[in-house]
Amino acid sequence: MINTSFVTPYWNAAPAAPAAPAQPAAPAQPQPPAKEEKGIGRRLLELPRTVIEGAAGTVGGVIGTAYHILPGTVKGVAEGLATYKGQGGTGWYTLTLLAETVATGAVIGGMTGGPAGIAIGAGVGLVGGAIYRFLEGRADVPERFAQQVETKVGEAIADNTEGTKVKIAVQSMTEGAIVGTSVGFNEGWNIGWDAGKGTVSGIMDVTYGIAEGIYEAVRGKK
Repeated sequence: MINTSFVTPYWNAAPAAPAAPAQPAAPAQPQPPAKEEKGIGRRLLELPRTVIEGAAGTVGGVIGTAYHILPGTVKGVAEGLATYKGQGGTGWYTLTLLAETVATGAVIGGMTGGPAGIAIGAGVGLVGGAIYRFLEGRADVPERFAQQVETKVGEAIADNTEGTKVKIAVQSMTEGAIVGTSVGFNEGWNIGWDAGKGTVSGIMDVTYGIAEGIYEAVRGKK
């Protein structure tokens, strides 16, 4: 005889659980606004800009220091000996600057091209120095530089009043040379740093604009 006690008749089976109500669909999440795509010019120029400007400022500072030590020394000596302070104009600045650039060009030219290189290098140095002097003049650099030397030297030699005229003259000339050289070093670095960094910054701005314009023109044709 077959045992059927484990079989539950359908009329005694537990009723099926009701189906769960359908969940409403989650509302769509607003998408964040798409970032504005940077042009290739901006991507290329913004990344290294600080590094490039810093490097240019450093190079400019070194050059500015080299070209302002001698003018500072000359002006310091002149101020130490001058009867009328601060009345030397800026001709001394122009002459010393051009002498340095011509000498630098001649030395470099002589190292690479012999006597002909000396002549060519001196000419290039003269032209480069004239351009450099013109740009500095537009920014009133010589006047501000001269004023710095005059002020510092004047403070240094103000108490040189004891002793003979020769002693006072030698003391003032020596102190003027030292102070003027120091001012030339410090101010030369600042002048060169600003010039180097500013020049490269301006070039990069122009390059950025040109690159952006070309990129936009090319993208617009697609």
